[in-house]
Amino acid sequence: WSLMASALALATETETAGVERGDGVTQRVEDEPETCREEREGVWACSDKERRGKKEAGGHIGMSDSRSVNEYFFYYSKMEHQQNMLRDYVRTSMYKIAIEENASSDFEGKTVMDVGAGSGILSYFAALSGASRVYSVEASGAAGAIETVVSDNELFKDTIEVLNILVEHLEVTEACSQGESRSEGKETKRKQRKQIESKVDTLISEPIGVALFNERMVETYLTARDKFLKPNGTMLPSRASLSFAPFSDSTLYAELRRKVEFWESASDFHGIDMTGLTERSLREVFRQPVCDYLDPLSILSDPLTRGFDFRSLRAEELHSLLFEFDFEIRHTALVHGVAVWFDIFFEGGSSSVGFSTAPGCPPTHWYQMRLLLTKPLAVNAGQRLVGELRMEANGFQSYWADLLLRIEGTEFEAKSVTIDLKDSFYRQGSFQPFTAFEISSTAGQGCAWAEEKQGT
Repeated sequence: WSLMASALALATETETAGVERGDGVTQRVEDEPETCREEREGVWACSDKERRGKKEAGGHIGMSDSRSVNEYFFYYSKMEHQQNMLRDYVRTSMYKIAIEENASSDFEGKTVMDVGAGSGILSYFAALSGASRVYSVEASGAAGAIETVVSDNELFKDTIEVLNILVEHLEVTEACSQGESRSEGKETKRKQRKQIESKVDTLISEPIGVALFNERMVETYLTARDKFLKPNGTMLPSRASLSFAPFSDSTLYAELRRKVEFWESASDFHGIDMTGLTERSLREVFRQPVCDYLDPLSILSDPLTRGFDFRSLRAEELHSLLFEFDFEIRHTALVHGVAVWFDIFFEGGSSSVGFSTAPGCPPTHWYQMRLLLTKPLAVNAGQRLVGELRMEANGFQSYWADLLLRIEGTEFEAKSVTIDLKDSFYRQGSFQPFTAFEISSTAGQGCAWAEEKQGT
């Protein structure tokens, strides 16, 4: 996000109605929403509740802060960040396997839409798996990169159509002629139109953020389902699950506490008492979720898991999330917070494929996320730790999160400050996963799986 912050300085030099990028693409964003009068841990922002109803035509993107939208699309227009995602071996290979394993049922001769296509890698996999038509929808300047690859690969020229537009602004119209939709000759042209000819057979997307829902791209995926997927069409991924478990990590907690030592000791800084800023600094430190690779041995209980079926989930259900906890503690320790990870499932007509980002599984660019308490909570083996995590969507394409944990049957409890999921601390030198990357033949087993459906 430090790179994204520097990108913001460049983005805000232009009008918010259109941002000119280095590749000549002008990105369209919504006008700035009204200033809101809410302060969360020192950050002025609108919650989704305040923005709701202002710009419904643009979905959650239309209700988001325009600077955040500029920053988001500028970040994903850069090849550096597309490269990082492509080089995530688990992510790229499991998507490829999911598409190839379901080629005969969901891609051969089918019309496909790639939602938030990025580098276009899923569009290419779909075309290679026999799709007759692929709409590659990408709102950032990365659309130009997809066009380059399509132009350089003969197989893609008559199959993949690049649409440089927000999914929320795209429509279906039967009146659009085939001649308008296809590239002419060998030159691939950027599509400025806002319609596609018909609904699609299959939706593919990589809409996943850290802790599954950060960046709120899943909402865009669900919008595409409602607008563009035929009845009984296929969604890959089809569902996901989010898992939570308490953890103990005194090293991490001490590392974060050291960040405020300057303010704690600044009672005579050039003759000035600045210790009053300690609490403010502490809130800033603990407001950041930690993204790193978690040692499985630091987990204190079995995880609690909640599933989300993208085939039936409504976008509105993601605006406010409540997760209630009841953990049985395995051994005596200090609880420093709750760890979060997810599993992704691709359930097509021929095969069920999936992977996990759990502690101990092969590394991905999503890591695991840890939400910390401001003060640790001492627990004994056999005690039950209850509590909740509340996540409220905000106008920065992310969430505010509040964590509360309590030892059942006692008055002992601990909580977090309001955590900003967008402002993650990516921790270097953390524990490295050790599990080999093996693909199980049983769905839901291990860190990755591919199970063929009977009769296919």
